[in-house]
Amino acid sequence: MKRPMTLTGGILGTVANAIFAIMYVLALTLMFEFIGEPGFATVLIVAVLELAVFVVGLVLSILSIVAWNKDAGAFKKKKALLIVCAAFNLIGAVLGFITGSVLYIILSIALIAAAVLLIVDVCLEGKRK
Repeated sequence: MKRPMTLTGGILGTVANAIFAIMYVLALTLMFEFIGEPGFATVLIVAVLELAVFVVGLVLSILSIVAWNKDAGAFKKKKALLIVCAAFNLIGAVLGFITGSVLYIILSIALIAAAVLLIVDVCLEGKRK
């Protein structure tokens, strides 16, 4: 059975998390220009943790795409993966909203939409035959 909401949510989450991850990698490379400045270690640790959230969200979003065309039994096995993927998408969205730039907020909205699509499809699975 095909689940277009899972496919759409997975693709949307993959694209948004990939853009976030690329931006954080670029920011980290530019950040090393400020080695020795006060507070550099704290900013570096926070940026690395945020990058880790987006990379994990990216991997989970890629893995969630696989579940869209599975039968009911195989989809049920992937249900936990989809829920964790939605959780990481929501965590990433919160981190994006904290940053506050327009691009980050647009990507955060895309992550929220991806999480909602995944959660709705998981909830509707019990009603499908």
